[in-house]
Amino acid sequence: MEILVNGTPHLIPADTTVAQLLAILELQGKRLAVEVNQELVPRSQFDSTA
Repeated sequence: MEILVNGTPHLIPADTTVAQLLAILELQGKRLAVEVNQELVPRSQFDSTA
């Protein structure tokens, strides 16, 4: 699956969670906002949101 992170395309497996993506991008623990299809994802749902 191709996703955009700050306008930069990244190829990741389709079942990658937000938490896994943040680990891949080395963004764990940083202040950030995550949107999936233009909807904010609460930090409490990072482990369960693909």
